[in-house]
Parts: sequence; structure tokens; C-alpha cells
Amino acid sequence: MKKYIIIAFIAIVSILGFIFVKNNKDSIESKDQKANIANNIITASGSQDFNISVVLPLSGNMQKYGQEIKEVLMMASDEINSSTMFSGNLKLQFIDGGCDRDLASKNIREQINPDKINAIMGGICQEETEAINSFSLSDKVIYLNIGQTASDYVKNNVLSINFYPSLESQIQMLSDLAFKKKNKKIAILKDRSIYGDRIANIFEADFEYKGGEVFIDSVDINIASSQAILDKINNFKKSGSSSLFLALSDVNYTREILNSMRKVRWFAPLYLSNNLSQSIADFGSKSNDLDSAISMNFDLSANNDNFNLFNQRYFAKYKNDIVYKDNAIIAYDAIYFIIDANEAVGVRNDALLDWMSSIKDWIGISGPVVIGQDGYRLGSYSPFIVTNGRLEAIK
Repeated sequence: MKKYIIIAFIAIVSILGFIFVKNNKDSIESKDQKANIANNIITASGSQDFNISVVLPLSGNMQKYGQEIKEVLMMASDEINSSTMFSGNLKLQFIDGGCDRDLASKNIREQINPDKINAIMGGICQEETEAINSFSLSDKVIYLNIGQTASDYVKNNVLSINFYPSLESQIQMLSDLAFKKKNKKIAILKDRSIYGDRIANIFEADFEYKGGEVFIDSVDINIASSQAILDKINNFKKSGSSSLFLALSDVNYTREILNSMRKVRWFAPLYLSNNLSQSIADFGSKSNDLDSAISMNFDLSANNDNFNLFNQRYFAKYKNDIVYKDNAIIAYDAIYFIIDANEAVGVRNDALLDWMSSIKDWIGISGPVVIGQDGYRLGSYSPFIVTNGRLEAIK
């Protein structure tokens, strides 16, 4: 009898011991889980690294834009890491997208570890936008879009923060302005890029909806001959078009287009894509050739005192003035914007996105930055005109 009592006692002790160990293990695991959750929401005061991969055209026709933005972001990173505003460490990784969808996709997949970054930035070219947006969606990484992008490229991406209003609104406003100037038929010359195709299609649809007529042609900016451009311009003149919209992604062949217009004596008013209007500096002494051309730009207050101080810091570091102002200040503001978000709410995607889309009083070099619920910056575009080789707001 005693033997059975002893056996039962041992069994009870064993069961109690198992329960104790299990409960203790569960308690430890629960503590570990809570610690892991806490680690995931460490704010800047926790001195956690904040890593951003930046996709830019560091090769190809748009390299000059990418290189200047890279320099601006490196300057911003140095300022942030040496200041008291951020006790962590901002790390930037630069990826060459080359304004080529396949190259950007390849380099993103080969060079970025999605588990090691907090955000991806880029969007200067629509080709790069597609690659970045695809990566952002598949790997659940916040996308800081510093380019002017058609909303249908990112409309399904709730992880995107767009630092310009949508491209549709810009081109529709340009179409509206052209129509109000009594243009009944307008010619469009687009390049064979995603950007050129997209803005040409937006303009065409809106202008025809208003009752106007469009005569459209395309040019391959990499291989087009002078004669091919001359033929296209001559066809535009014969079509009876009263104006010409240059839906181009950069300045390649723009001089040739202007020369061809002079040769056939077609002095039609010009409307410029934003990319082209922002590249007027590339014309140098010939920039006056674009005088009276009109574009729609987002007024980024680039003549204010903050920009002048920003440009002075850039000059002190790189011995050059900022050339492509819009791109530079948008990229600069984007970095500070997400670092402020990180300082306020930590690193979780939902918390960062909620802060960035709800803050109403954040002011950067580009002016107030207010992001709507659709992920696009609130605000509108304004008409600008080229005067004495410089882009100026139409008052």
C-alpha cells in the first residue's frame, strides 16, 4: 500500500513540476514576445538605425539629375547624423536605376535586403517608379516617391507617400490652359518613354474631352535623326495645329526641334512637360530659345530664404549651386519628413504612414507638406513661363 502511495506522490510531483516548467516557459516566451514587439517600435531616442534605400538614375541620360539628388541626400544625412534631433543613425544605400525598368528591378532585387530597410525612395523616372512600386508592394516597404507620378502607378499601394500632387492634375491643368487660349488643335510630340507616353495620353484625353483636337507623333530620343525631326515638325505645321506640346522626358533633341520649327517657319506657341521645363538650365546660352514657352509646375517656394541657406550649404560642400531645384528640395524634405515621423512614432509601417498622412503643420524648404489620405501631397500646380531663359511664375 505504501508503495502505491509513494508512486502516486511522485506522479503528482512530476505533474506539478511539468506544469510549473511549462508555465515558466510560457512566461519567458511571453516576455520575449513583448520584448520583440518593443524592439519593433523603438523610436529615435532608442538609437536604432534607420535605413533607406534610394533608387536614382546614376547612369544614362538622366544621370545629372540622379547625381545631384544623391549629393543633396548625402548632405541631409550628414546633417541629421551630426545633429541632436536624431540619436540613431540614418543610413542611405544608393541604387542605380538608370531610368530603365529592367535595370532598376534587377539592381533592387540584387542589392536590397527588404528585411534590413525601413523605406525605399525614388521615382525620378516613371521606369524606376514601376520597379520601386513593385518592390514596395511585394515586400511591404514604405515607398517615398520624390517624382511626379501618375496616380494609376501607385493607386493600389497604401505604402506610398508621394511628395508631389498627382501627374494627372498637372497635365489636365496644362490642357485647360491651352484650351482657354483658343487652341482648337494642338500638336503633341512625345518621346518613347513611359513618362512621355503617359503625359501625352493624359493631355490628349483631357483636351479632346473639352472639344479640342490633337495631332500626335513620337520620337525616339536616342536615335532620331535631324531629318526625321524636321519631317515631324513639317507634318505638324501642315496639320493646322496652332500650338505644340513637347511631352519629353528630358532635353535631348529639343534644340533640334526648335531648329526644325525655324526651318519650316512654324512659330507655334510651346507648352512644356515639367521634366523639360526643369531642365532649362541645360540649354546654357541658348535657353532664351524657349522664351514664352509655358508649363505647369508645383510652386516649391524655391526663392525663399530657407532655399538660399540650403543652397549655400550645398555650395560649401560641393562647390556648385543647385541646378535642378525642384528635385533637390523635394528629396531633401522627404528625408527630414520621415526622420521626424520616426522620431515621433518609431519604425512600424502603420505608425509611420499614419503620422505622415495626418500631420498638418510640417513645413520644409518646399513649403507646407500635407499628405492626403490617398498618399498624394495636397496642393495644385501653377502656370510658369520662360522669360529671358528663366522659368518664372505667371502672376
